Amino acid sequence: MIEFQEIPSYLPHVRFSRDFSFSRHTTVGIGGTAPVALYPKNEKELTDTVNFLLERQIPHFFLGQGANVLVSDEGFQGAVVCTIGMKKISRMSECRVYAECGATAEQLVRFTAENALTGAEFLAGIPASVGGLAFMNAGADNTYVQSVIETVRVVRSGVLTDVPVDECGYSYKKSVFQTNGDCIAGCVYRFRAGNVTEIAAKVRARRFARSKLPKGRSVGCVFLNPPQGPAGELIERAGWKGFSIGGALVSPEHANFIINTGNATAKDFRELVGRIRRDIYTKTGIKLQEEFRYIGE
Repeated sequence: MIEFQEIPSYLPHVRFSRDFSFSRHTTVGIGGTAPVALYPKNEKELTDTVNFLLERQIPHFFLGQGANVLVSDEGFQGAVVCTIGMKKISRMSECRVYAECGATAEQLVRFTAENALTGAEFLAGIPASVGGLAFMNAGADNTYVQSVIETVRVVRSGVLTDVPVDECGYSYKKSVFQTNGDCIAGCVYRFRAGNVTEIAAKVRARRFARSKLPKGRSVGCVFLNPPQGPAGELIERAGWKGFSIGGALVSPEHANFIINTGNATAKDFRELVGRIRRDIYTKTGIKLQEEFRYIGE
């Protein structure tokens, strides 16, 4: 149980709020509430917050931009650690950049472009934070963030620790952080010196490509692409485009997106995901895996 009165005493500089609404703070706009959310602004506050929660065995999870996550209609009975206030980005050396976990992909792309550094352009337009990028090994056009990460800074066993990229367990949309309980505090990236004009052109091209993705509230891509090909093509061939359950709609534009048309529930969303997964397996023998995280009962 969370004792709210303890928070100001143990975390005097960390802002917190009660009755945190997931429908207001996730890209899909679905979910109940959590009793409390905490908002650390720097690495020390993040470390103190994690230790406070661990010592009291309070269930918790970390939320950045709120993409790739679906929360139960009943909410989450624990604490949400919101990292959106941790946005510092700095140049460590000629081609090395450190970004805190709450900085957005767009802020990182802008910083590198302004400093004539190339390598981050593929991240343009991705609605994620630095922490989320590292957690999911996010990417585009078969380029993933592991390719530019040097180390990931985490809170592990109550201590800030730098994890080399080859110890992050990276593979397609996977990382060790999805299972080991580490809290990502930030990342050190290694880029290359580049031409400002060429960098800007690549960023514009990437943003244009992403502008063609479905509009509306969603978790992003619902399923990982299996080895047999894009999940969206499998779902489209199976006839699911435009199908809906409650307020959850398979996008008519891209079948690997489920749109919250305004009144979708987590139950609607999960039922639709389950029906699609079972149908694809029946028709093709392919087991689709979800790309998003589900939080709650």
